[in-house]
Amino acid sequence: MNSDKKNCCLFLIMISESIDLILDWDFYYEISHDSHSDIDNIVKDVILVFAVWGTILYFITVISLCVDCCGDEDEENSCTTYLSLLSTCTEDLPQIVLAIIVAGSTSHLISKVQIAKAVYGIIEPLIRSFSICKERGDNRKMRRDSDVECAKFFDMCISFMLCLSALGLFLRVWVIS
Repeated sequence: MNSDKKNCCLFLIMISESIDLILDWDFYYEISHDSHSDIDNIVKDVILVFAVWGTILYFITVISLCVDCCGDEDEENSCTTYLSLLSTCTEDLPQIVLAIIVAGSTSHLISKVQIAKAVYGIIEPLIRSFSICKERGDNRKMRRDSDVECAKFFDMCISFMLCLSALGLFLRVWVIS
């Protein structure tokens, strides 16, 4: 990948991660400031924990992407791959499940944020999955057994599950509103 294309991709990833972070905190804000909520305080606390965890992962990912962007190599920083997998498994997927729980618990909290989170949760993992699939096809001969390729494969599979979960959230939110 040439440097201009690589830098553009890294910039788009940073924008995508920023959007995800904003949606996570906006979701927590709406949940925590609703006085008519039937949502248990434990669920609110768990949503906060995942928002904080997502923020920590966000800053680590941005640092990793900046290192990747400033590097002279056209090779991808393997740390970015592992961070993506970690974020998908421990932050994105659980938050979509929590959003589904909230949507199932109350109908008056359905908001544009949940709809945006569902749409984002469908589009972003699909793009990531297709990108990883294409990259794996292009690099099949070069790195067949690599740990990074294994992490990308699992990230692609979990991203697909995330996409299906976000589709479930979207349908749940759409039916309620």
